[in-house]
Amino acid sequence: MARAIASEDASLLDSLGSIVDRENENLLPFGDFGIVALRDLYLKEIGAVRAGRDPKGVIRDEARNQLIVIPAWELNLTEAELAERNVARRPEHSPMPALEQGRYVEVDGIRTFYVHAGDGHPVLLIHGAAPGACSRVNWKLNIDPLAAARLSVYAFDQPGFGHTANPDDYSLEYRVAHARAFADSLGLERFHLVGNSVGAYIAARLGLEDPRVGRLVLVSSSVLAPKGSADANAMATSHSEELREFTPSRDRVRAMTMKTLFKTELVSEELVQERFAMSSGPRFEAQLKRRDAPPPRPIVDQLRDLRTKTLILWGSNDRGAAVERALLLFKLIPNAELHVFDRCGHWVQWDQADRFNRLVADFLT
Repeated sequence: MARAIASEDASLLDSLGSIVDRENENLLPFGDFGIVALRDLYLKEIGAVRAGRDPKGVIRDEARNQLIVIPAWELNLTEAELAERNVARRPEHSPMPALEQGRYVEVDGIRTFYVHAGDGHPVLLIHGAAPGACSRVNWKLNIDPLAAARLSVYAFDQPGFGHTANPDDYSLEYRVAHARAFADSLGLERFHLVGNSVGAYIAARLGLEDPRVGRLVLVSSSVLAPKGSADANAMATSHSEELREFTPSRDRVRAMTMKTLFKTELVSEELVQERFAMSSGPRFEAQLKRRDAPPPRPIVDQLRDLRTKTLILWGSNDRGAAVERALLLFKLIPNAELHVFDRCGHWVQWDQADRFNRLVADFLT
């Protein structure tokens, strides 16, 4: 049974399993309040309880260990209350940006979350597997620009990530099957794929096995590429072990993200909070179970059989995927082109967002 917050312990927010915003059938994980502003809102609710007022905007579901944030336009808040909370009343019929929208579809019995934006040729964005990975975080700077380039963009959360339910099978093999089933559920006859890190492995598998795939964009994937030298192996192993031993806290998320990105000025408190929320609770449980899952099936020997045109994007400052592996991958795949960016880490789509969006849009349209 959900009840209004009555706790005076502000540290409760740190231990919550998840934060949920709702608007009818859409899930708004970070909503109008924003995950950073949510802490301030939470403290205001405590103040309201102390003052004997009924708190508005947030309820706590103790059974699910969640805060549920009610969108401001569902409340009868006065303009003064809205101003105090630093949110605006949503005008009737005003469109929400794609990143505020979310949808669900049943895929192989799993409630699967995705974001859709734009009209045109369909393209699926497939995130990686690091703690906190999900469609809203990994592709935040790319969904709307690619949609503006006349692509129909679908960014989905894999099983055990983001807002998609945890599966029974935590193997990467199952996530490949789920990605294929996700395309089936949308009724897509042809589609392009963009995959980052482990997501690039999933994209390449579909490129090899699914005749509906048009073009591939593969971004920074040590899992997919040939192993290369001892130095490249040591770099990848060290990075994998560090991620494997991750336990969620804001400080650890901040440190991890500082290594993910080259441009440390992009590591905002909002990004840290978002990634922390998406690495906690059920997502952390899924991370622990993935540790015991079988390793991915190597497909290096099959990459020469790829018949799709392929764009490979890599950061020269990636701390886990050596540029050497990008070159080896490029040599393996026919009809491929490779772009390596200086001053760029593992998330090319963040460190070089403008260039990434232009290159991908030009390649896919």
